[in-house]
Amino acid sequence: MKKILVSLTKKEQAVAERVLADFAARKDLRVVSAYSTMSMDRAALLKEIADTDGYLFGLESLDEELFGAAKRLKVVCKHGVGVDNVDRAAAARHGVIVTNCPGQNSNAVAELTLGLMIALARDIPQLDADMKRGLCATRSGTEISGKALGIVGMGAIGKTLARYAKAFGMTVLAYDVVTDEPAAKECGFDYTELDRLLRDADYVSLHVPLTETTRGLLDRAKLRTMKRTAYILNAARGGVIVEDDLYDALMAGEIAGAAIDSFQNEPPTGSTLLTTRKVIALPHIGGATDEATFRIMTHSLTNIWNVLEGKAPLSEVEPA
Repeated sequence: MKKILVSLTKKEQAVAERVLADFAARKDLRVVSAYSTMSMDRAALLKEIADTDGYLFGLESLDEELFGAAKRLKVVCKHGVGVDNVDRAAAARHGVIVTNCPGQNSNAVAELTLGLMIALARDIPQLDADMKRGLCATRSGTEISGKALGIVGMGAIGKTLARYAKAFGMTVLAYDVVTDEPAAKECGFDYTELDRLLRDADYVSLHVPLTETTRGLLDRAKLRTMKRTAYILNAARGGVIVEDDLYDALMAGEIAGAAIDSFQNEPPTGSTLLTTRKVIALPHIGGATDEATFRIMTHSLTNIWNVLEGKAPLSEVEPA
């Protein structure tokens, strides 16, 4: 009997358990699941991974130590897309196939990003907090219709967000190292250089993976090229923005505000970005909807089971 280990956050537990129960009932396998606030206890993980054949993970770090402890491990799958927490070279050395779930949470992340843009434009979280403190002080906001949205990273999430933004009457500028002209025509966006995007956009939304190329992509120099009335949104990975530089730019009035769903350190204990009303801060919930969790769980388990059965996974990540 094959064993699959699942370690996710508590917000995914209800949907994940339903999918796991249905899947396990139809397969000859044993499922061990663990749910935590952020990531599974390291000692418990290293003990449990020893006799695991397939591993479905979220925020845990998969490194040489873990792969060395996994005597039967054949495949791992990220509950999401970004695999910056996986040492892919170590996985390859130990003969472990790395998979992920591209496109399964695109709608969830795009919807959240759109909601955050409106929240920034109308100062919704701050006004809500004021009302609950007994301060009924109104102020004027802005509309996103007619504004320019700059999307950095035009994968599945970026394209979905572009379609939504066009429906709201926004102009969409896009930057990516790989262009998809048919998608640009279909979704109604224009590719441009990063510097022009930052200069012209009223909202800049990040949707790139964290790699050596994208780490620190937006530093103080880049932030200074943005409009003073512009907002930045990060529902990608925290390391894409130099967070201290973002805080300094906000305090200097060089940009108007930010919405951050992904921090460099999670939880972001002690982050200066949590000390200012200019930032809407969220605990990495971009892909956390019941619908997205169902799609990701189904895709992940299919990836893992296919490999364990000697078949090709739906979506394999290239070795480093």
